[in-house]
Amino acid sequence: AVDTARSRHAQAALQLRVFCEALQEVPKSGEVWCEGARICMDPTTRAFNPAAARRFLEFAIEFTPQYGDSFVEYLRLLLLLHAGRAELARLVQLCVNAEPNYGTLWFHCKRSLLLSTRQVLVIAQQLLIVELRQHASVYEAAMRQAGFAGYVLSLPPPDVSILPAELSPPNELLEDSAVLPGDFTTGSLTLNRMIRRVSSLSFEQRRALIYGGDQLVP
Repeated sequence: AVDTARSRHAQAALQLRVFCEALQEVPKSGEVWCEGARICMDPTTRAFNPAAARRFLEFAIEFTPQYGDSFVEYLRLLLLLHAGRAELARLVQLCVNAEPNYGTLWFHCKRSLLLSTRQVLVIAQQLLIVELRQHASVYEAAMRQAGFAGYVLSLPPPDVSILPAELSPPNELLEDSAVLPGDFTTGSLTLNRMIRRVSSLSFEQRRALIYGGDQLVP
């Protein structure tokens, strides 16, 4: 277990170094800033830093507002920070104004061409609530380590009726308590696990990983 933890911390340090190097090349890339935020939101490493993640996501949204993943990651952060309605409403409005049109995590939540930007965010919020609640202990430990003394994750029960059936996290992926490297590389743990086990997915599941619902099928 000690060796595993050391390996994760070393990997996070390497990722941060690569992130800083990427910023030297493309300092106004929203995608790069979003990846930096994701590094700082991995609860299994010492790089976990909600304050830094917030700064990075603000830059991500400012520089590349059409990249939908930044908004979903920001939503995850606000849920972790128990943000009030005003902060959540601000994020929703920023997203509606930007009308994002790409991003793996964004497409994962957008299962129909008919969904509005606001509806995609509602679905993303429910997916995040399901997954955050399932792995609350991992995030709680990280938040306490980051200076949030006595932190306890407090989220409303998920409204699973909002989630499309095909987006509801598979139990075998969601309930697996063994946390592995790569589980928190994006805001959706089950999406990360599906990508890692892509060889075992059906053709439709693989297609959905790439295109989400944003595909015209004759």
